[in-house]
Amino acid sequence: MQLSDVIFENPELELPQIEGYWYALQVFGGHEDKARKKIKIHLGEIPVLLPRRELAIRRGGVVRNEQKPLFPGYLFINLNERLTYAQGIPLVRETKSTGLSPTILRMVGLDYGPGKNGDDLIKPVNEDEMQVILYLTREGELLQLSKVAKEGSQIRVLSGPLKGIEGIVRSFDHRKKRIKISIRLFGKEHQVDLGAEQAGAIV
Repeated sequence: MQLSDVIFENPELELPQIEGYWYALQVFGGHEDKARKKIKIHLGEIPVLLPRRELAIRRGGVVRNEQKPLFPGYLFINLNERLTYAQGIPLVRETKSTGLSPTILRMVGLDYGPGKNGDDLIKPVNEDEMQVILYLTREGELLQLSKVAKEGSQIRVLSGPLKGIEGIVRSFDHRKKRIKISIRLFGKEHQVDLGAEQAGAIV
């Protein structure tokens, strides 16, 4: 089952309201924070969302919790009005041309193909898809480790960003401390690992 199906079908979950329009920017992987700074310089203090996940990473026999982007190479900006091509193209060009490296590659939904003119509107992120992302980040950009209990093939999330939506969990690797879920973004399904640790068996 998809994450969006569980969230929208559960009347007890309080969904975030979409205000304005959310646009996605594709950036060089590993340069998400630099891209955020560039956006702030050019657009001011607008909401810029960079969802992260906390994962247990083993290096040299030592396990440490590290923060990784939920969608590597992407961040999201929130604007009060729809962007036209005439507004979006200069924005991307300016942020690509400033600083020491071109961190921003493109704006998702901005098609440079023939037949486009300056008054055409750039397509924002689908509202249903964005609601899922905002739900997961309801307590902050960092998706911390979920605590889970397991009994047979059943998994119950006791705390963390997945609490109450156990139905979307596809698998749980207790050794790697990871839960696999499926998130729909840009019209495609993305398999994503989130951090999780086992708290014990369900009684």
